[in-house]
Parts: sequence; structure tokens; C-alpha cells
Amino acid sequence: LSIAVEAVSFQDYVSWVSNKLV
Repeated sequence: LSIAVEAVSFQDYVSWVSNKLV
């Protein structure tokens, strides 16, 4: 479960960074 949570957090982080870069 922790791995899945980390994966979701990573996806959220990538999306956030993409938004900031754009």
C-alpha cells in the first residue's frame, strides 16, 4: 500500500512540476 501511495504522490508531483514549468 505504501508503494502505491508513493506512486500516486509521485504522479501528483510530476503533474505539479509540469504545471509550474508550463
